[in-house]
Amino acid sequence: MRRTVVALSMLFLCLGLLPSAVYADEVRIFQPREEGMSPNEMRQQALHLSFEEAVFQAALKLLPQPPSEERATLLRERLAKDVEPFVLGYKELASSPTPEGLNMLADVDVDRRGLRAELESLGLFQTIGGPLAARVVADPTLTGEDLERLRSLRILTGIAPSAVTLPELRLGREPDGPVRGVLHSSTGNWSALDPDLETVWFHLWERYFQSSAVAHRGLRTEVLSVSGWFTPDGAHEFDNMLQGWESLLREARLVDMDMAPEGVSARWEIAVADRAALVTRLEEYLPARGLGYTLSNSDQ
Repeated sequence: MRRTVVALSMLFLCLGLLPSAVYADEVRIFQPREEGMSPNEMRQQALHLSFEEAVFQAALKLLPQPPSEERATLLRERLAKDVEPFVLGYKELASSPTPEGLNMLADVDVDRRGLRAELESLGLFQTIGGPLAARVVADPTLTGEDLERLRSLRILTGIAPSAVTLPELRLGREPDGPVRGVLHSSTGNWSALDPDLETVWFHLWERYFQSSAVAHRGLRTEVLSVSGWFTPDGAHEFDNMLQGWESLLREARLVDMDMAPEGVSARWEIAVADRAALVTRLEEYLPARGLGYTLSNSDQ
């Protein structure tokens, strides 16, 4: 039989098996009763709390290790400010009013791809294993309130003030009030101006963390080859499973599939966050199903 290499895009179009980045999280919350709040208002507030909890729990699952308690609290507060973009749908499973408030159980569909991008822009992936040493220069024009906020922003982003030369962030207020920030680094230089200190901070560090040299710091890009399936369906099922290994992989992309007389094999390009844990997971899953695999550097 002639060996056929199936193009990934065509195979997905024919079979309709595009990997999903949407996952449902079941959450249980309690909304305290507030004076003057109608039953409908209490239900809407309970739903919003469900969204906040589901998105926060999904964020923790995406990270390769848990953040400190203080950092987790700051992350929850940050995500809660604009949680709706990460919620693609929900289903209210159960609710029970009590004299004290409303208990609710809900199934919330979270856009984990968008959430992952948000965590990357905040520097969580890059600094979860240890803070980034940076020189942060606060101009005397900053207020006492500004300096208090800076401390929280440094903890959330994982920035440790240091005497290093680069990266260097300078912050100060203009005579008419707005905050100006200038970030110098070996990967680029950026500036921002906004009335809100937090907006300037995140705008600049997002540019830094998204710069190519930083975005892949600490990541291994490898090729995962798996063989032994009888049909392409098995490879697609495994691909869907890989998309769920969020704490082990930053990305998994199916690049080709090979159908031969001896069976079906497939290759993925993967960005590895935790190689040891990935190998353990592969060893637990693949050999027991009669599948073989190799894991090699992408440049080999």
